[in-house]
Amino acid sequence: MSDESKKGGGSGGGMGKGTIVAIMTALITAGTTIVVTMINKDDPAPAPAPAPTPGPVDPGKTGGAGTGTSAEPSSPLPAANIPQIANVAGNWISADGERMQIVQTGTQFTVSAVGMSEVGPISAQGVGQVSGSNVTWTLQSNLAGNIVEMGCSARLTSAGNSLQGSCDAMGQRFPFIYNR
Repeated sequence: MSDESKKGGGSGGGMGKGTIVAIMTALITAGTTIVVTMINKDDPAPAPAPAPTPGPVDPGKTGGAGTGTSAEPSSPLPAANIPQIANVAGNWISADGERMQIVQTGTQFTVSAVGMSEVGPISAQGVGQVSGSNVTWTLQSNLAGNIVEMGCSARLTSAGNSLQGSCDAMGQRFPFIYNR
C-alpha cells in the first residue's frame, strides 16, 4: 500500500480502489442521502457521418460482355474520407481489479462495471459513444437507494488495448486505466 493510500489522500479516494469503488466508498463513508449527478456536458455529441454519394455513371461503359444493360459501379470513397470508429467492445480490467464490459454497435455502446468495496460488490451500468479514439459514457449505480451518476471520458490508445481517462462525480475527478 502506498504512503498516499495509507494517509487516505489522492485522487482515487486514497483507498487504492477502482474509480467506481472509490466513488461509492466515498458516498458510503459520508453517509450521504443525496443524489449526485455529474455529466461532462463539454463533449458535444458527434455529428452523424454523411452518407456516401455514388460516383457519376458513364453511359458509355457497360457491364458484362457488351450487353449495355448496366453501368460499372463507381469506385469506393478514398479511405481518408471514411471516418474510423474505434472498437471498444469487450472485457476490460483495471489494475485494481475493477471490471468493465462494453457491448458496441457502431458508435454507440452499453457498459456494465463491477468492483469491490468494504461493503461488498458495487455495480454500475450505462451508455456511451465513440468518436474517433475518444470515448465518453455515463454510469449509474444504485447505492443504498440513492442513484449515483458518473460522467466518464477516455482515449483509446493507438494499440487499441488500453482506455485511459477519468470519471467525474461528487465534484472530484477519478482517473483510471483499463486494459484488455
